[in-house]
Amino acid sequence: MTEIAEVPFSVQERDVDLLILEQLHVSPAFVARLAERDGVRGPIFYAARHSVYRGNGETDVLVFLDGSKGRIAVMIENKIGAMMQPQQCERYHLRGQVLVEAAEAVAYTTVLCAPRAYLATVPATELWNHRLAHEDIAEWMKGDPSPSAAWRRVHEHGRELHLRMATEIMDPGVPLAEQPEAVRQALDAITQLAAVARSFAGRTAND
Repeated sequence: MTEIAEVPFSVQERDVDLLILEQLHVSPAFVARLAERDGVRGPIFYAARHSVYRGNGETDVLVFLDGSKGRIAVMIENKIGAMMQPQQCERYHLRGQVLVEAAEAVAYTTVLCAPRAYLATVPATELWNHRLAHEDIAEWMKGDPSPSAAWRRVHEHGRELHLRMATEIMDPGVPLAEQPEAVRQALDAITQLAAVARSFAGRTAND
C-alpha cells in the first residue's frame, strides 16, 4: 500500500504544465484522449514545448500530433487562479493561424485547461475550441495503479475544499474578475496549498 499524507509544496500552474508534458511523452492513452476531442484517431505524438512565446503572447503548452490528415497543433492555456488576460483567447487563435501559415501544422486547436470551478467563470463568448477540467485529467489517470500516478494525482485532493468553497458562492458565466472577492480568494488559495491527501489503497510499492 502506498499512502501519500501531505503535499510538501504549493501546487502552481507550472506543476500542472509539467504533468501534462510528462503524460504526453509517456502515455499514448493520454495523447489519444487529448486528440479525440478533434476527431483525430490513432494520433502519434510528435513534440511538445513549454512556455512558447510569440509576438502577441505565450502558449503554456504547445503540442504537435500527427494524424491521418497531417500534423495538428494543440495549444493549451493552463489556469489555476490567475485571471484571464485581455484578448487572451483571440491571441491564441492568432498564434494558431501563424502556425498554419508557416506550414508547421495543417490545423490547430485551442484548449483552456483549468479547475471546473474556474471554467464556470469563463463566458461562452470566449471561443476556446475546447475546455478541459483538471478533474478530467485526474480521471484519465485513475486507471494507473502505480505509486507515481498516485503522487501525480495528489494535488487534486488538496484543491477540493477550496473548489467547493468557490463553487457554492460563484455566479456561473460571470468573468473571474467580476466574481465576489471570496471566490477569487478561494481559487487563489489553490496555489498555496500544502494539503492533506487521501490514502491510495491497493497501490504497489514497486514503480
